[in-house]
Amino acid sequence: VRKAPCPVLVVKKGKLREKGPVLVAIDDSPVARAVAKAAAGVARSLGTKLAAVHVIRETHIYEDVYGPAIGRQVYREIAELGMKRAEEKAASLLSKAGAEVAARDLHVGEGRPQDVVVDVARRTHPCLIVVGTHGRRGLSRAVLGSVAEAIVRQAHVPVLVARTK
Repeated sequence: VRKAPCPVLVVKKGKLREKGPVLVAIDDSPVARAVAKAAAGVARSLGTKLAAVHVIRETHIYEDVYGPAIGRQVYREIAELGMKRAEEKAASLLSKAGAEVAARDLHVGEGRPQDVVVDVARRTHPCLIVVGTHGRRGLSRAVLGSVAEAIVRQAHVPVLVARTK
């Protein structure tokens, strides 16, 4: 998957789901729009709806640090505003990509991206997950890790890994 010059579909052993949405994982990277556009095309060709998941950094882990200084309630309100803003940005990105996603099918979560994506997949029962990869190698991959690789390893449904160079 890491070395392929084209998108790769990873299908594990077991039964394929013929029903369910296509779930696209988007982030704030410059290539997220291309991944969303590709996922929308796949959903159209399969005749199913598109769902999306966007992950932000864990805001609750800083509550103990900043909460006492500004007040826990104020901190929680700021964190909620951050989640709302992330949802708006994700919806805007999807719209610009021509990827129609109903509000109820846009999932914004916080945590490790691979964990959130796999958790949303368990709850929404997609027929396919679409993720992008930057194709990093060497030290940058070792330092940054590979979210796409972790999703491929953890997901219980097929994953389409779209190279985004």
